[in-house]
Amino acid sequence: MIKTTRKPKELQRDDQGSILMTKENLRIICENEDGCYEFPSLNDKIYLHFKGFNHIDNLEEYTNLKTLWLDNNCLRRIENISFLTKIICLFLQNNMLEEITGLECLTNIQILNLSHNKIKKLSGLSTLTSLNNFDVSFNHLSTVDTVSHLGEVPSLTNLDLSNNYLEYHVDFLETFQKLPNLACLYLRNTVLIRETPNYRKNYISHLKNLKYLDDRPVFPDERKVAEAWGVGGREAENEMRKMLNDEKIMNQKKVAEEFRKTSEETRQKRLFLYEKTLKEYEEEFERLKELKKQAEREGKSSYYLSMYQEDIEIQEKKIQDLKESIDNLSLVKPNPYMTYSTSRGENGEVKVWHRSRNEAEFIKENLVEKREDPKPEEKIAIVNKEDKEGDLEEIKEEGKEEEVEIQVKNALEILKEGSMDMNQTKEKKENDWEREYDELLEKLLEKFKFDFGNVCEEFNRVIWEVDKKLGKENRKVFEEKELRMRWTDNERKLRGMKAEINELEELE
Repeated sequence: MIKTTRKPKELQRDDQGSILMTKENLRIICENEDGCYEFPSLNDKIYLHFKGFNHIDNLEEYTNLKTLWLDNNCLRRIENISFLTKIICLFLQNNMLEEITGLECLTNIQILNLSHNKIKKLSGLSTLTSLNNFDVSFNHLSTVDTVSHLGEVPSLTNLDLSNNYLEYHVDFLETFQKLPNLACLYLRNTVLIRETPNYRKNYISHLKNLKYLDDRPVFPDERKVAEAWGVGGREAENEMRKMLNDEKIMNQKKVAEEFRKTSEETRQKRLFLYEKTLKEYEEEFERLKELKKQAEREGKSSYYLSMYQEDIEIQEKKIQDLKESIDNLSLVKPNPYMTYSTSRGENGEVKVWHRSRNEAEFIKENLVEKREDPKPEEKIAIVNKEDKEGDLEEIKEEGKEEEVEIQVKNALEILKEGSMDMNQTKEKKENDWEREYDELLEKLLEKFKFDFGNVCEEFNRVIWEVDKKLGKENRKVFEEKELRMRWTDNERKLRGMKAEINELEELE
């Protein structure tokens, strides 16, 4: 099947080649634009820009239009749109307009753009009671008389008169004062700005609702300064600036004090929690030490003792870290502007991390709690101690050789005592374990499928019953870990025996 394409219709033109604003051309334009309809009454907007129109015509049927784009054409006159009473936005920039006419009936219009034209005087705006955004920049306006008609449009909020030929005159300000709702005023690139004395302060002080002037907004502090200048001149301005600066400093101090108070409360809470945790850690540390002592009294294996010792060392490290955190937390007072990491060395010297030398010195002098110097008696004691230590060093140097010999002898004796203790512990361990226990352990492991929890319970029950029948008392209660270790030792012995048998078989 052959797909045919429809050839677009061409717009009608006059003898000079300009596009005419005919009903047929308007219909074709609406057909080709997204959001527009073939039937004129259905359209609430129409795009007629960049078409090269010379005249406005044949819009009678477009009575429901709210937005009309007629910019970037060759229009010399605003005409034939008085019946478009529902218009809200009208764009006529970049044309060849020299005067404002034909807008008397457009009472609902809110946005009117007439920039980049040749308008020499504003007129015909008195009936536009809803107009609030008016752009007439890049035109030929010059004197006060050319813009005096603005006073008849009190609804204006945004006014752009930039890039015109406005000359300096006091009456310009009076004209703008007739616009009570004026919030944004643009007068860029005009002689008026350059020649008006104290232009920005003058206009801000007289236009009470102005929120934006030319290139930047009008902030509350700037308005206060400008209004003070308007009332009392330079002295009043300086006083207002000083008052605002003092107020700013007071607010900063207030915020800083609130921050300091909150930080101190947070610091106290953390200290309380740290101290509470430290107490729990110390209780746990004492409990572990007691467990280790009990295990030593019961003659448990070195494996158990090493586990207890490892737990004790871990707990001791936790206590040490927590004490260091408490010391660092109570070292520096909270400051709203500076937060630093600090620590204190063994000699009491405070170290400030990740800060410059000047900042570190400032912190040490103003923020770090200083430790009190020792009393005179304590200083004397310290000096005497240092002297004694010096004397001791000399004595040590003299008897150094003798100490080495003594240390060697002591080391040999310690090794002998240690080996004897190990043999005694091993003998005690072997005495607590009888040969029949290995067979019982093996059978119970087969029965419970190596569930050492049930094996341990049943193992101790059987031994207790047997000992009771034999009249034995105060027998040892074996723990699960001990049974695991015993089974591991048996497995190792068994594997060693098998390895020896295999070696003999290979030799044979």
